[in-house]
Amino acid sequence: MDLKQLENLLGACDHLKVDKKSGVYTVESDAVLDVLLQAGNSGPAPLSRVSEISLSDGFVKVKTDGFYYLLPCEVVMGLKWAQKESRSSRTGFHA
Repeated sequence: MDLKQLENLLGACDHLKVDKKSGVYTVESDAVLDVLLQAGNSGPAPLSRVSEISLSDGFVKVKTDGFYYLLPCEVVMGLKWAQKESRSSRTGFHA
């Protein structure tokens, strides 16, 4: 995927906020986001629990829980996200 396609993909994701000044896309607290990477014949490999994504000339910087990844744009295949489940504040055993 080229840089322009990746910008369009990130812009289409409902759970990302972009800081126009820095160009950093931040995942909203009510969502979980994975970046899908090209992995040969085995299908896409998810890079899980992404918290931030930033773009530079041909590269993507991805921040996860405690790790940073610097990847060429060409290995990014897509995004996968879900709304976090809201947990009830009930206590005790529930069947």
